[in-house]
Amino acid sequence: MKRIVIGFFIFVFFGVWFVGSRIMIRNAFDEMYYAHEGTTNIPWTFASYDNAQLYRFGHLDGDSYRFPKEGVFRENYVGDNFLKSNELIKIQGNTIEQTLSFICRVGYGIYASKEESEGTGIWFEYTYDIEKKTLTMKPLYLQKYQLEQGTSFIYDAEIVAEFLASKEVTREEIEEWNDYFLYQKVLADWFRANGMSRFSMRNLGNMEIIDNQFPDVWVDDRTGKAIDYD
Repeated sequence: MKRIVIGFFIFVFFGVWFVGSRIMIRNAFDEMYYAHEGTTNIPWTFASYDNAQLYRFGHLDGDSYRFPKEGVFRENYVGDNFLKSNELIKIQGNTIEQTLSFICRVGYGIYASKEESEGTGIWFEYTYDIEKKTLTMKPLYLQKYQLEQGTSFIYDAEIVAEFLASKEVTREEIEEWNDYFLYQKVLADWFRANGMSRFSMRNLGNMEIIDNQFPDVWVDDRTGKAIDYD
């Protein structure tokens, strides 16, 4: 009788997990989100970042890193030969807003070296919304680093467009970087580390990608100024 009861509870547990995982996890980005500690009290996925090219802050003491406030985690992609010296990819999640962002950089000038002493970087940001099941490709922005002045971020679409033109960066190249960061790095690394994932490069699951990198009219969040990007 005792074995029957134990077997029943095991059956119920896995039944709840199976149904819950199908409800909660609709695509590969859901799987990435729920793979982080602290996103939910129930482990809806057995997938993890253990074999991925991520530096898990606080991993040495067994604690998931929270930055810089409760409900927020951030980690960097690292690994020999995973990224070029002028590239950076970091993942940032927010368990309160239920978002997962991939923030990527391509550097120009001396900034393109590991010393990062001076130059300009183009930043790509992709934010996944757990509730809406949308991955939004946000407008590009710049980061300038000067030895004496330090770091400054530039969100003005006109200045961003001028910089892209000065470096002869075309929209085709931007699309190539999108493919490179999202598919050749982030997703490829995820599936390499999680061979038992329900999803694959051919089947990312149920989601929508919203391309907002070159909006017809872009509003600066800080100034409220509307800018005609074209």
